[in-house]
Amino acid sequence: MPSPAPARFIDEYPSQRLKQNRDIHKQISQHKSQRLRSSRTLFYSLVVPKRHVKDVKTALERRRVYDSDRKIRPATTDNVDSLHSEGCYVVPTNISQRTRDGAVDEILQSLQLADLAGRVLHVICEEANDRSAQSLMEKAVKTWLTELSTTTRAPDVEDVEALLRGLPTTYSIYKPMLLLPPTSFQSPGWRALLSACTRTQVKKLFETLATGFGVTHVATNAPIPLHAKEGVENIVRSPTDLSPLYGDFGPVVSSHVPTTDDLDHAFWVSAKQNSITQVWAPRYTMFSRGNITEKARLLTLPSVRSSVERGRQDGLGCAAVDLYAGIGYFAFSYLAAGVDQVLCWDVNAWSIEGLRRGAGANKWTIRVMGAESSDVYKAATGDLRTSRLLAFTESNELAPQRINVLRRHIPPIRHVNCGLLPTSRGSWETAVAALDPSLGGWLHLHENFAVGEIESKALHVRDEIQRFAVALASPEGERRSQVGEVVLGHIQRVKSYAPGVWHCVLDVHVPPSKGPGGT
Repeated sequence: MPSPAPARFIDEYPSQRLKQNRDIHKQISQHKSQRLRSSRTLFYSLVVPKRHVKDVKTALERRRVYDSDRKIRPATTDNVDSLHSEGCYVVPTNISQRTRDGAVDEILQSLQLADLAGRVLHVICEEANDRSAQSLMEKAVKTWLTELSTTTRAPDVEDVEALLRGLPTTYSIYKPMLLLPPTSFQSPGWRALLSACTRTQVKKLFETLATGFGVTHVATNAPIPLHAKEGVENIVRSPTDLSPLYGDFGPVVSSHVPTTDDLDHAFWVSAKQNSITQVWAPRYTMFSRGNITEKARLLTLPSVRSSVERGRQDGLGCAAVDLYAGIGYFAFSYLAAGVDQVLCWDVNAWSIEGLRRGAGANKWTIRVMGAESSDVYKAATGDLRTSRLLAFTESNELAPQRINVLRRHIPPIRHVNCGLLPTSRGSWETAVAALDPSLGGWLHLHENFAVGEIESKALHVRDEIQRFAVALASPEGERRSQVGEVVLGHIQRVKSYAPGVWHCVLDVHVPPSKGPGGT
């Protein structure tokens, strides 16, 4: 937080004070006001790398679907869920929302913009009749500037319009928190103004923002780093670059193994996507908005629906495993799709607590297992089917032995989700082993692929899964021909992860490793 500016005794010069007040009021009143909100209609905007902006804009203009009333603006990590979103821009269109979320190429095809697929990283929906982030932001900042001009130690404000132009144009509200892009209030004008303000004046700015947006907390956040500052892998995906600006975000806990008291006193937020509520502690747990399309796909995925239906018909039910559960990104979608039970693994105790709270918010029963093996054996003696979620706060390397103990007491595992980026390779063998051996099932493997290598790399993954299936089905080296063929059912392009790199999900079907009789 900037240190207080030295006192300048401006009250000794009342004429200067009055002139400064009039100048600020005049600048604010002369600034072009935003159009009033008249509609909640959403319009598509395209997130495009800088080198393709001109071509995309020209293509939209040629089709007469470019929205000239809205400016092309830099994209932020709120637009592109990526570690490398720099150099991307949001190009607005006047095409109203007409399809559900989906892969970029599918949406572009539905909009008759398929020829832009190679140049568009992401498609987002915005309100064209009101840049709501800008109008709400400006209203709050204007209020703050007006109040600032009346304070005893008011700093000089030379160019209000430049300050207002430099406000963030995007934001996220995760009740009760306003999350701003990391570049917020970082323009030269804003840095100079805030450095001249006292701590109280700076705090008042973010308090005014919180009031204007109807929240109690304000923060900025940078993308989740793959490595911690010490250079080691950020296995728990902690949001190390969250910067609280206003509100009590709870005590800082250095350990990744929080106590009950730590969990109770932490600051928790929530979001709803696809009618499913998720809960997390922003200081300790990540939240990925960009996974919304994959979450939605699971809700209606034919392989999931058929597994659920088959479980109802044979009376055995249907279970799924999420080896990187987090706060329930995909586990909750399986439950909403009708899966009877989901077994979850995550090493981050903060994520598991978010999973527990989110389950409660969605009215799903959950049982959190301790790290001790005895907890699993005790659970096996009870009625596990009363819990829709079984959560393990431990490495998924332990999943095979846990599943072996529990398999006779839970529905057949017909789906396994491996949602770790940039690769889930370390869990593939565990995923194959988790499937019910007499029924087989589906693996949903999250991977990052270079654009030109998606198909070839996907086939390589299929071959690797085949190798694991053979090894598990024939531990004593029976011939491969005795094992059914692993099938690459679908490649889903989820979103751009970095320039030239796509986050993909591979739907892979693994045949039974044993006959119906268990042989």
